[in-house]
Amino acid sequence: NARLAWKVDNDVLLWTAVSRAVRAPTRFDTDLQDAIIPGVLILTGNRDFQPEKLTAYEAGTRVQLSNAASFSVSTYYNVYDDLRSVEWLQMNAIPLIWTYGNMMEGDVYGVEVWGQYRVADWWRLAAGFNLQHEALRFKPGSSALGGIAGAGDDPNHQASLRSTVDLSPSVTWEADLRYVGRLPDPVIPGYAELNTRLAWNVSRSLELSITGFNLLHAHHLEYEEAGATIGDEVDRSFFVDTRWRF
Repeated sequence: NARLAWKVDNDVLLWTAVSRAVRAPTRFDTDLQDAIIPGVLILTGNRDFQPEKLTAYEAGTRVQLSNAASFSVSTYYNVYDDLRSVEWLQMNAIPLIWTYGNMMEGDVYGVEVWGQYRVADWWRLAAGFNLQHEALRFKPGSSALGGIAGAGDDPNHQASLRSTVDLSPSVTWEADLRYVGRLPDPVIPGYAELNTRLAWNVSRSLELSITGFNLLHAHHLEYEEAGATIGDEVDRSFFVDTRWRF
């Protein structure tokens, strides 16, 4: 990781960074033995599985517009190599079972924008938006089993708006509205949801609160496995919380 920042003046900061990361193989990658039918091996790990690699390039700015308002903009370009893929395992020149390989690569790039505004001493707003594009692909010679959806089924845009209101010196109300764009493959519709929290600091040690999650819908679908008929549905929920600090 290498980072460089330049404070143009008291209100403007420019920065850039280059980072390198790897995901080391796990026992799941190297030792898996999966049989759909008992005794019939269908997917096996690969003892020669290589680390997945990422090189990330970033640049951005942070600007303090006034005592009440600020914003930041950052862009990124991520280069991935040796991503996990599923390949035919050749046994006596006959493809009989599957194994893990490193035959996927690709680029992901986008922009993130975030801003904060103090409407009054007792009311603060924060908003964010991000836009990204994924371009994953199989390397030449890959079996291309399962497609690329399992590695990159992500929304290309998301947005959020958060409000924090101090109703009194001891009571705070927070509301968080978010929007998540559609997933491309398998297709999951975009959705908007709202979380809210009301907290009362009874004393310096005791806090009581009630929180509601995903209030706009009784339930919504966030993710689905490729080829599956049932996905992960998130329900509306409520929590009452007590915190004691000592």
